[in-house]
Amino acid sequence: MSVAEPPRDQRVLVIGLSPVKNEDVVASLRELGIDAVGCTEPDTAAERYDARQFKVIAFGRGALGPGAERLKHAFSDQDPRVGFVDAFGPIAVAQVAAAIQRSPGSPALVEDLTFTLHDRGGQVTATVLTTCHICVSLYHQPTQESLEKTVLLDADVAEGRMTCPLSDTNLSGAYSLVAVVNGEEFHHLPFL
Repeated sequence: MSVAEPPRDQRVLVIGLSPVKNEDVVASLRELGIDAVGCTEPDTAAERYDARQFKVIAFGRGALGPGAERLKHAFSDQDPRVGFVDAFGPIAVAQVAAAIQRSPGSPALVEDLTFTLHDRGGQVTATVLTTCHICVSLYHQPTQESLEKTVLLDADVAEGRMTCPLSDTNLSGAYSLVAVVNGEEFHHLPFL
């Protein structure tokens, strides 16, 4: 008697370069009941794995770039329904879990999220498509000990144009900006 494959809608492939970080993400996803498979050899991932077996394929920050874009095309050729997540370490597990739980074709809550740098500070802007809760956080350069986070906005936002100012102080050592909408839609803007 053969063991049945887990349902595709609960399977994710996590592609990264660091075996330790990859296994941490995979283990955390498994604790949430998500069937996660890790891969730390991106160059051969499209030959080793079939996109039809996964709902989501997540790419760790170290695996992003031109190689990831080639993999996304190859996986899309295998199955155009597969979803992709460009994962950011501190929120990678939440990003993947949200992508697994989101229904196919779910409408976006926010679009056109952008960061603009000014002479003094900058701003995050977005078009909010429906009233929702938005949390905008700024991550600073990581150190051996930690990754510092500053919450810039944590509020319910009405439909329309949203602007969140950032001071020069906020931007000193800025590494990445993350907006989380209703705890289910993630927008990541890396500065590096």
